[in-house]
Amino acid sequence: MQSDLLQRLGHELDDMSRLHLAWSRVLPGPLADHTRPRHYEQGKLTVSVSSAAWGSRLRQQQTRLIDRLRHEPGLSDLHELAVQIVPKGEHDTAADLRTLADSTRRAPARLSPQTAQLLREVAERVTDPDLRAALERLAKTAEQGRR
Repeated sequence: MQSDLLQRLGHELDDMSRLHLAWSRVLPGPLADHTRPRHYEQGKLTVSVSSAAWGSRLRQQQTRLIDRLRHEPGLSDLHELAVQIVPKGEHDTAADLRTLADSTRRAPARLSPQTAQLLREVAERVTDPDLRAALERLAKTAEQGRR
C-alpha cells in the first residue's frame, strides 16, 4: 500500500514538474513571475495569480496561451484556463489544497487503516502547520470512518 501511494505521489510530482516547465517556456517573463500552474485535469488548467490585475492580464492572453501550451507534452487537450487569485498572505499549500478539493467531483473513497497511519507518519515530518493539520484531520476522518 505504501509503495502504491509513493508511486502515485511520484507520478504527480513528475506531472507537476512537466507542467511548470511548459508554463515557464510559454509565458512571457513578467506574467510568469506572478502566475503559477496549480492543477491540470481533463483539459482544464487551474492557475493561481498574485492579484486581480495579473489575473486580468492572464485572461486577456488566454486564447494565445492555450494555443501555445497545446504544443507542450501532455497538454494537447487543453481547452480552458481557470484563474484563481491567491489572497495576499494565503500560503501556497492552502491554495493547492483548495484547488485539489474543488477539482474532485467523485465520491470520496474509504481509506484503509494503513493509509491513515501513513498519513499520520507523513504529517509528523511536515513543517507547514496548515498541511500538517490537514493531514492529521484526514487521518482522523479515515479512522472514524472505519469504526
